[in-house]
Amino acid sequence: MHKEAGQRPGKAAEQEAIYFSFLAEVGITKHMGALESTKQLIELCGIEQGQAVLDVGCGVGITACYLTKRYGCRVVGIDITERMIDRCNERARREGVEDAVEFRVADAQDLPLEDGRFDVVISESVNVFLADRRRAMREYVRVARTSGRIGLNEMTLLRSPPPAQLLPYMYQVAGFEGEIPTVEDWEDLLRSAGLREIVAYARALNVREEARSRLERFGFREMVSAVGRVLVLALKDPASKAFIRQTLGGAKLLSRDVLEYLGYGIYVGTK
Repeated sequence: MHKEAGQRPGKAAEQEAIYFSFLAEVGITKHMGALESTKQLIELCGIEQGQAVLDVGCGVGITACYLTKRYGCRVVGIDITERMIDRCNERARREGVEDAVEFRVADAQDLPLEDGRFDVVISESVNVFLADRRRAMREYVRVARTSGRIGLNEMTLLRSPPPAQLLPYMYQVAGFEGEIPTVEDWEDLLRSAGLREIVAYARALNVREEARSRLERFGFREMVSAVGRVLVLALKDPASKAFIRQTLGGAKLLSRDVLEYLGYGIYVGTK
């Protein structure tokens, strides 16, 4: 999201902002499927060497830097949280790609970018949080070239109705309001934006594979550093300590069978 904090009214916006600010301070952003789902998204979007790619809700810049290093893409990453952009620039310098990638503070629903600039627009675990997803999709289509692809990697409801405790948990932790979209909902979003050749599928979470893929995405050293930052924040920052306590408390709302209802989906369409 890497994310569009503050787009929802009232307490939800406040909690959402706290959630993403905490992730930015820790230096890690996450989405379901981790590196494996990112690779699936890249493949379905047909990303090739040297293409211009927009990464909407770039978080701490992991996917943007990966695309630059692995595919030689010219990447622009945008995120609404300024601290996330700081983290992106730190990562780009650390990985030696600062001349090939650009990061900006911007809103997915109002992109400060010219029409038809990008071969591919991608977004991972962002749109589920947006107040106006259709407006955002129109923006993605606007900045994509003709025959360019728009690809989403998003939280998806696999079975309906969800357990009663799932949405309260998501609200308590991340300020998420509303319903979790199904595969059909995401397909309709792409279709309503005028996209064609839509590919859509969802996968259930596998806890073991999720842990392995996240370790691959971040690397052991970065994961250890992130855990260390969490501990420091818990000890020294009252707001972070309160958030951690609230998150742990919210986890009590969940049960093992919740994983049967929640997964991620890859959704790709052509302009």
